[in-house]
Amino acid sequence: MLTSKASTNADLENFPPHLVAEIIDGVLKTHPDLDAEESALSLGLLGRLLDVDADGNDATANWLFLQQPKVALGDSIVVPALAGWTRDRMPRIPVDDIISARTDWVCEFVTRRNAGHQLKIKRDIYRESGVPHHWVFNASYPILDAHRLDGDAWWWDGAAGSHEMFSIAPFRALTISMIDLLPLDQRRQNTAGNA
Repeated sequence: MLTSKASTNADLENFPPHLVAEIIDGVLKTHPDLDAEESALSLGLLGRLLDVDADGNDATANWLFLQQPKVALGDSIVVPALAGWTRDRMPRIPVDDIISARTDWVCEFVTRRNAGHQLKIKRDIYRESGVPHHWVFNASYPILDAHRLDGDAWWWDGAAGSHEMFSIAPFRALTISMIDLLPLDQRRQNTAGNA
């Protein structure tokens, strides 16, 4: 992970596409972007959150979702894998490169190469900024671990393993199958392995 003092927010733009640049407590830091497996899981989850069921019900109609937005929180500019805002707080996609409205939900993907950054540093920033919901996926297994903010502390809100269904805040109206979030070839592989 590259670390250096950031002079301006423009410093976030001067990196190759395989790196994500963030300003953490005023210090510029980079880490590898999502790998193919994490990206596929991220897109699967985003697709499910945007999905309208067969009856035309849209459980997340009052949400706006973005993939890897730059979000200003205190002295930091973070780039969560996925972020969501209720439409009463952010009715449309902002035109600014850096979003100043605190997100209502974030989802991060954890690997060995970024676990300390995602689980400690960024989780603390989300807590201090009052982000109400924080989900963490470990794409290698896959496992979801969800927390909600209560006062100034994170509380465990639920978890799901690779073959489980889950309904976790703030999207309790949705029942999501972990296996459905996987790319089709991995779904077939996991289904065959459990037959």
